[in-house]
Amino acid sequence: AARRMLVRDATLRGEHAAPFAPVPLFGQPAVDAFGAALVAALFPRVPALLDGIYGDRPANADEALAFAITQGACSPGAANVIGSGQKLATNRPLNEVLDGEAGGFGGPVLVPQGMNDKV
Repeated sequence: AARRMLVRDATLRGEHAAPFAPVPLFGQPAVDAFGAALVAALFPRVPALLDGIYGDRPANADEALAFAITQGACSPGAANVIGSGQKLATNRPLNEVLDGEAGGFGGPVLVPQGMNDKV
């Protein structure tokens, strides 16, 4: 069987991911517009979204948490941060990060997750 190509191996050979290329035709203004539209769409729904996320413990979805999230969304540059997520490099697969034979952690891993975990 052929050996998997690992991000770590490619990096050690100097084969890095392609550098960021701006959005074709529109560039950074398109990224900013996308981020602004996303923030505008989600902003009024923050309390309802929190109720859905914290359905098992609605007390955790209090006004203070909603205020903190909306305050962050109002910060200068927040839309740019959200829109710039599309610039991030591809994530390494978790099995590669944890696989000891591939140079990862290789130890025992406990992943606690609740039956109703939505986050």
